[in-house]
Amino acid sequence: MLNLIAGKSGVAIANDPTHLIGYVDNVHTYDREYQQFDAREEYAATSRHTVNVTDDNKSIATCMLLTGGASGIHERSASIHDNSCIITVGPFLASLALPTLDLNWATQADDATCFGVHKSLNHNCLNSHGEMVLARVKLLTVQFNGGLASLRSSPTTVNLMVTYFVSQLQ
Repeated sequence: MLNLIAGKSGVAIANDPTHLIGYVDNVHTYDREYQQFDAREEYAATSRHTVNVTDDNKSIATCMLLTGGASGIHERSASIHDNSCIITVGPFLASLALPTLDLNWATQADDATCFGVHKSLNHNCLNSHGEMVLARVKLLTVQFNGGLASLRSSPTTVNLMVTYFVSQLQ
């Protein structure tokens, strides 16, 4: 389990490997289920990650993210960025709005599975390292009439060569 803090709220991320889509006898129920962002039927949901937002130890929102790829939960599985929780699930990075857990966006960042997500404050982006690909997700904020039109992050994924990626970090 991974526990993060987002303002006054707690964000708990865990695996629920027994959860089956549409099954009425699941041990846990979730407010939302986001299944297979790539919508390819041939891939089984092998990654089943849960997110629970709490405030004063009371659950505010819960969701289940299901997709193919064998990602696990550890200290680099997710990151809080602005008002969002960015989480690796299978080959995807997904952005969940906090505290509601509405899906902001999801983008495929690897051909197989993502192992972790890392903030790069110098480049205003997130870096994902996966089984096959290192990817940079640029976080954009749109300006409108001198003000901020949206604080929601938008992904622009660029696959990087390992040598380029390593040289940029030094």
